[in-house]
Amino acid sequence: MSKKLIYIVDDEEDILDILSMILSKGGYDFKTFLSPLDLLKEFSTKKPDAILSDFRMPEMNGVELLKSVRSTHQSLPFIIISAQIEKSQMIEAIDLGVTGVVEKPFKDQDLLAKLSKALNKA
Repeated sequence: MSKKLIYIVDDEEDILDILSMILSKGGYDFKTFLSPLDLLKEFSTKKPDAILSDFRMPEMNGVELLKSVRSTHQSLPFIIISAQIEKSQMIEAIDLGVTGVVEKPFKDQDLLAKLSKALNKA
């Protein structure tokens, strides 16, 4: 069985490094992006098995990215990682079919469990 490919997007390199280490330990393949626009460019040619996205990023937030992904892929697992997300934005994410939200700070095993559960539902 081939490893699942996870796209990770966050505008902070330190967070990308941490998430990369966690996914590597979890046995996943991954590709990191500092920009959601770069992720969307790659997404147009190669689809991952899931996306982990920061919520607050300069070019577009995680819900806006989710909306772009959902316009073509309704069931792709999409998890938002955030230190804080407003209630209205959380409701919009739920309406768009977000697979899960992980609050910062998080435990490695909690993130991996949520990702595994999301992939098993897909």
